[in-house]
Amino acid sequence: MRVLVTRARADAEETARLLSDRGVETELEPLLTINWLSPEPPVPEAPIAYAVTSRNGAEALGRRMQGHAIHCPVFAVGDRTAEILRAQDIPDVRSAEGDVNDLAAMICADMAGQAQNMDGPVVHIGGEETAGDLTGTLERMGLSACRVVAYRVETPKTLSSETVAAIRTGRIDGVIHFSPRSAETFVRLAAKAALGAALAGLDAFCMSEAVRKKAESGGWRQCFVATRPTLEAMIDLVVSGGREQA
Repeated sequence: MRVLVTRARADAEETARLLSDRGVETELEPLLTINWLSPEPPVPEAPIAYAVTSRNGAEALGRRMQGHAIHCPVFAVGDRTAEILRAQDIPDVRSAEGDVNDLAAMICADMAGQAQNMDGPVVHIGGEETAGDLTGTLERMGLSACRVVAYRVETPKTLSSETVAAIRTGRIDGVIHFSPRSAETFVRLAAKAALGAALAGLDAFCMSEAVRKKAESGGWRQCFVATRPTLEAMIDLVVSGGREQA
């Protein structure tokens, strides 16, 4: 099997390595480019916790706090994001091992017993567009929360000629979609390249139902959804050829 990976380059390279270890060949077509904002927006003082929902959010926190100790918990949406935070020598990193809703529930559960320290907000560091509404969910749960936008994500105007040729000649068996933005972008650019007929012979592997909804208009052979919104579940889904679908 050979699949197309559409994540931002650093994430795509990691995904490709993991798939290669499981016997799946890959080609990369990064559809998301991360551009850090400059000047960097300010971060509220004395937060009770930080929250990050992606690799890029973890890297943004590291960039902002470089040379400064973090004395509060840092909550990560999943284990991969947590690993990036721990590699930055952040002492208290906690992984929700799930999605944004799991993350919000974990933050509320862990912070509930620390009422004496609840004066500051939970600071969510991320991009201009996010999956879900973490800060809104936390506020509805009774916590003070705010979002700091540290980067923007840009998408290309066309698919690369190499990817177009690979799809047209049948060298690609499926396309992996990790986010609604990348799925929507791929479907739009595939239509622009007149690849509709070719997509009918490919499978789409989607991280969540929200991603599937953006991808399904591509006219795929089949759309599969991971059992959990994690990298590990996506790898299992692709390796199984969709048999791990929820």
